Amino acid sequence: MQTGPYPADQVVKDLDGSFAFVVYDSKGGNVFAALGSDGGVQLYWGIAADGSVVISDELEVIKEGCAKSFAPSQKDACFIVRED
Repeated sequence: MQTGPYPADQVVKDLDGSFAFVVYDSKGGNVFAALGSDGGVQLYWGIAADGSVVISDELEVIKEGCAKSFAPSQKDACFIVRED
């Protein structure tokens, strides 16, 4: 995943406020997700029965789609899921 002149995690550290976002790179098949450090917005993630990664700000969506394999993301977090 090409991130430009700065690493993606450094760019996120420079952001301020309540935020959460997910970016999908269709060319590379990568997902980049990030959360603000103030904890104002929560993201949840899980693994669906078919092995897909599911990310949402609504816990019920994750519970329904991922059965028992789900967890909240930590605040001030950023992660990349790569398709290999």
